[in-house]
Amino acid sequence: MIKKMTGEEEALQVLLRDYSLPYNTRACYHGIMKDGRLVGVLWTWDKTMHDSSQYFFIFIEPDHRGQGLGSLALDYIKETCDRPLLQCGLGHQSTWLEARGFKVFRVTYEDSPLISDLKMPDHKHVELMALRDLDGSNWLDLAGLVKEIYTQTHLDNPVKALGVEAWLDLIRADVYEEASFVCKTKQGIQAFGLCHMDHKTPALGWRGTQDHLDETLLSLILYHQLKCLKDRGYQAVDVEIDTTDPYMMTLFKDLSISRQDTWYSYQYRKDAYAV
Repeated sequence: MIKKMTGEEEALQVLLRDYSLPYNTRACYHGIMKDGRLVGVLWTWDKTMHDSSQYFFIFIEPDHRGQGLGSLALDYIKETCDRPLLQCGLGHQSTWLEARGFKVFRVTYEDSPLISDLKMPDHKHVELMALRDLDGSNWLDLAGLVKEIYTQTHLDNPVKALGVEAWLDLIRADVYEEASFVCKTKQGIQAFGLCHMDHKTPALGWRGTQDHLDETLLSLILYHQLKCLKDRGYQAVDVEIDTTDPYMMTLFKDLSISRQDTWYSYQYRKDAYAV
């Protein structure tokens, strides 16, 4: 039996605490019940940027696994969700999800490589500018290119339709302007590499180039980002690289990044199984 919960129930709080599970104030909780007792939980939540997808996670107490409760929860979300895509992220591959119609559509690598000795890459004569020196019209130009690149690299998980001004707000919300750079020509912003602060640790963010993938230009931007961070006393930088993003994947060429900390994004397309 699946029972909708408020998230404040004592039994739910005990289960989350006993198994060191996170509590998400934005999530909807559904209790997985057996013989009147809570033995598992189904989380569902939304992401503003990806309104075609319903995100979820299922947990069953170890003693009650293998009894069909996980399948019961999965059937429940398939039947009640009104969105075309269901998504679940795991730190490992799941034959259980794959047997139920889910496919891995993206792998994400997370690491914090050291900022070691820096070498200026070979490059064309281009002019780079830190975001702190960008004027208003160029900020809008940047926001337009960021929107274009992000949309291109998330075709499997469609992006919500937002105006350029909304994208500008997203960028400015947490961007580290001193360590974020753009290549600007008479034609406008041709490339960008953003950096933001994540709990006082710098993290490399969105990056891209106009028209086509220009690895040399991205390497040059990265060099200036890392030099800026190193000059400010930082010894490492966080990275999160999606295999669906060719611009972020270029970081493997320039940084010593481990592929050990891996996140598998599973997706179920409801229309693919419609009768």
